[in-house]
Parts: sequence; structure tokens; C-alpha cells
Amino acid sequence: MELLFDLKPTDSIISFNWDTIADFTLQQAGRPIYSGYLDLMTKEPLRVSDYRDRPVLLKLHGSLNWIVCPNQECSLHGKPRLAVKRKKLQRFFSMHKCPQCGNERGEPFIVPPTSQKFIRRGTLLHKLWLIAREKLPFCKRLIFVGYSFPATDFYSEWLFRQIYFIDAQRPEIIVINPAIMKKKSQVTQRYEWLFRGCKIHRFATLQDFKRNGSHLLTDDRNGTKRTIQPKARSVG
Repeated sequence: MELLFDLKPTDSIISFNWDTIADFTLQQAGRPIYSGYLDLMTKEPLRVSDYRDRPVLLKLHGSLNWIVCPNQECSLHGKPRLAVKRKKLQRFFSMHKCPQCGNERGEPFIVPPTSQKFIRRGTLLHKLWLIAREKLPFCKRLIFVGYSFPATDFYSEWLFRQIYFIDAQRPEIIVINPAIMKKKSQVTQRYEWLFRGCKIHRFATLQDFKRNGSHLLTDDRNGTKRTIQPKARSVG
């Protein structure tokens, strides 16, 4: 809660989790990122350019409260929709029947983080990855919480390599993960290989980061919270 409540107006979150912990916490926090998430998931058409400069939650492996209609004859079959009512998130099982065909049994839309997953061009998921790609090259700081970069997830490796397609200074990398504290762990090797040329700050837990790393989020000139720049941070 402390991490998400402290988000700035241009911070974005990239999530590979299916759970809804971040979603409901952001709703409670009432930050601009929450309204960006609702617009992203409910407004049509979805244009990648509309979210290039907006804070937004990007759930790149789907979510337990993204519902798809299992009826293959329905026009909404395979098209995820967010479980939301009057701008308030709903739990998966509180969703009502499909608005198109009336089917009362929806299914959650989740994508396993394996090399076998396939993201079809033009789909919602494809556009979410493109939005993330648009944002990453301009981030000043990337904060990874618990993510270990599994070797089978080629998509995420491709995504975060986009920071090398600019001539500007490389972003700072903050990793919060117990395995990153071990010099020879696979997690350490993956981060050092993927983010060559970037300064990597390592913390075992969120509590460790709070005690010893909060200064990384302050302005170097006056010790105050950093003034927001467009696409200033991304929390993954």
C-alpha cells in the first residue's frame, strides 16, 4: 500500500500477476493511474497513442477479473472485459451475465508466462504490450518488485530491451527480490545481462527498500521528492 499510495501522477505499473491486489489498492488510493486503467479497459476504440503520456496499470498476462465469454457463437468470445460497475472494480464471481449473448458463466482471461504464449496482433493484449513498449524507452527509473525474469518468458525480455533504442542516459534499475542479493543466483545473472550499462540498486524486501532505498526517489538537488517528468517511473 505504501508503494502504490506514493505513486506520482505520471508513474505507470507493468504487472505480470493475475491477482487483483494492485488493482484494488490503486482504486483505494484514488491516483490518476486508476482512472487511466479504467479508460484503458472500458473505452473503445483503444488507441496506443492515447496512453503514451498517461499513467496506467498494464497487466500484460491478463487478470482474474478480466472476463471473457466462453460461448464461441458470441461476438464477445475471447475478448476480455473488465469486471467493473460504476467505476468500481468487481470481484470475478460478482460479474453478471454476458451483455451480448446472456451467457451467465464467464471465464477469467489469464496468459501463462511461458514461451508458448501467443499474442495476436490487434487484440487488447497486443495493444497493452505496445503501450508498455512506448513508455519504457523514456523511463528514468524502473522498479522491479519480485520479478525474476524467467528464461522462458521471451516477451518480457524483448519488452525491457526497448530501453536500448534511445540515445539518452540509461535508466536506473531498482530490484526488490531476495535472490538479487546472491551474486551467483540466476536472477542476479539475468538482471546484470539484460541491463548492461545501467546502475542496479538491490534490495531483499520492500521493508529493506523503505529503510535503505527511499533516497533513490528524491531529487538530488534539494532532498525532496523528485519533480514529475513525463513517464518518470515504471513499477513492475
